[in-house]
Amino acid sequence: METVDRELELRAHIHSLLSQYAFTHLTTDYVHWTERSVADRLSECLHPIPTTDSTAVALPVDPFELLSQRWKLQKLDPFDERWKVTDADAVGYLKAQVGAIRSRPSVLESDRSWGDTDGETPSTIPTITSLTKP
Repeated sequence: METVDRELELRAHIHSLLSQYAFTHLTTDYVHWTERSVADRLSECLHPIPTTDSTAVALPVDPFELLSQRWKLQKLDPFDERWKVTDADAVGYLKAQVGAIRSRPSVLESDRSWGDTDGETPSTIPTITSLTKP
């Protein structure tokens, strides 16, 4: 019995030593090997390119300044957010719709049901009636 235990212990010890050796020297981490190979190949042929001319006398122009000069952005009128609706029926309809939106509660039904748990996570997902009605 004692020899069997010693043999099993020796077998486990040899197995751990050989598995560490095999993992270190015989297996290949293909993800790491591919990343390293690609980085080596690209580092041989790629080099940084300056974004400005090193021999230029003047400083480069800011791209936003160039764009605003080209499109004359300083001359644009600011956007007027007021509605320009001439039809009286359309104005009445829009006011009715905006009033209906304002009269609704600001907290959604689903948000309110999640907030009723007193800081605990609910065990079931609340039913949203707009999604369950046919």
